[in-house]
Amino acid sequence: MIWIYLLILFSFTYLSYKKPLAGISFLLPLIVVMSFVAANFDDADDIEKTYALSITALLFFSSLIVVFFSRKTTDSTAAAKAIAKCILILTFITIFQASAFFVFGGWACLSLLFIFLVATSYISLKVSSKFSKPLCVLSTISAGINQNLPLTVVLDSAAQNSTNKVSAIFKKINKWLLQGRPLSESVKLGYARCPGHIPAMIAAGEKINQLPMAIEMLLADTIKKAKERAAPKCFAPAYPVIILLLAFIILLFIIKFVMPSFSLVLTEMCDGAPLPKISIIVFKISGVIAYNLWWEIILLILIILSIWVYVKFRPRRAEKPLLLSRIGDFLKWHIPVIRWFEKNYSLLRTVEYLRLSLNVDTTIDGAIEGACKLDINICFKKRLKNWLKKVRSGSDIAESARKAKLGSLLPWALSGNNVPAGLEMIESVLRSNYSYRISLIRIISEPVTVIILASIVTSILLAIFLPMVAIVNSLAGQVIPT
Repeated sequence: MIWIYLLILFSFTYLSYKKPLAGISFLLPLIVVMSFVAANFDDADDIEKTYALSITALLFFSSLIVVFFSRKTTDSTAAAKAIAKCILILTFITIFQASAFFVFGGWACLSLLFIFLVATSYISLKVSSKFSKPLCVLSTISAGINQNLPLTVVLDSAAQNSTNKVSAIFKKINKWLLQGRPLSESVKLGYARCPGHIPAMIAAGEKINQLPMAIEMLLADTIKKAKERAAPKCFAPAYPVIILLLAFIILLFIIKFVMPSFSLVLTEMCDGAPLPKISIIVFKISGVIAYNLWWEIILLILIILSIWVYVKFRPRRAEKPLLLSRIGDFLKWHIPVIRWFEKNYSLLRTVEYLRLSLNVDTTIDGAIEGACKLDINICFKKRLKNWLKKVRSGSDIAESARKAKLGSLLPWALSGNNVPAGLEMIESVLRSNYSYRISLIRIISEPVTVIILASIVTSILLAIFLPMVAIVNSLAGQVIPT
């Protein structure tokens, strides 16, 4: 077993060196699996188990250090380095907090509040930069195009007057422009973490010689998203998800470490008397989780988080999506609520490009073919290709769009006399519908979260206290001899 662990140590450390984002994304699930195997391997003695756990700890720190000191300059590597830095900081904070509990006891809990405030502030700062960088890049490119200045000169000047991270993006884009690459390809190569629809729309604008209009549409859309994020809200959109996740972790530990022992105590105290049904159900669920599914649940959570991190920080390829992107598009297309948002977003991007193309007298099949190259859901893209096939076979444009299941708004706009105006109206309707449904989900999610948490907590409380009430009633009817 020791040789296998050593092989994993060197192999995964090398993977972390060559592919930092993949290494950092799947590090925690690998550590959990190796720790579980080392602790429960029957054929190994205590010394081998100790060596195996030591190698696992060495793998954890060596992978983080290799990623953190990586010299690669890609944006995905920068994201991996930031994640490695956060994990290292959290590890040392955990060690410090455990030491503080050992020395100061319960008073060490006061430091957790300070740590939580610092962590939330840091996360909020990082999330806000998601919109600031694309906005800075697009506004700089738009200013250069509107003033008829060479983009290389504009980007070089902007790189000298920007912060370090944005300056690096401008320098990379400018480097590819100086090598003769088009702007869309330069943005894709120089700003790897740029949202996928931006280089795709720039490429579409270049194809039909409408680059300034494409940049202006992207800039207006990015400004709108930044304003929506900065606007005051009744509660944070991520609040229900965070609360449910924290509550699930707390309840998981209660079910693992408290409920099994407590159920045995209550069963013995009842002396053979039947427990309430809700107590039986809760105790059975806690027993299954505690003795059969404990490691599986933790491993599943870590795998989901790892895949999410890898997909979130890996650049998406619009022209040829990777396997995880295709799986994600398929799942989002077939989940009822998310499906509507995916269809609305893809249709909005399609309408934007059609309106942009038809303003320069592009043929309808050429406009549809260009829309098929946008960064949209692959399931919606199949419908666009089906529509393109019907149009080129001579079918009516509006009727073929309806048969391709592209909704009712697009056929309505294409069947009118003023198609560009109709497409502009549809674009406004799609944006309004998106904002309305987002607000509706935010309003509904908070009370639903409270109801779910209240139901879980109430079930556990009833499972605990109803047997205790039965025990008290039973003891009250007994005669104690004096």
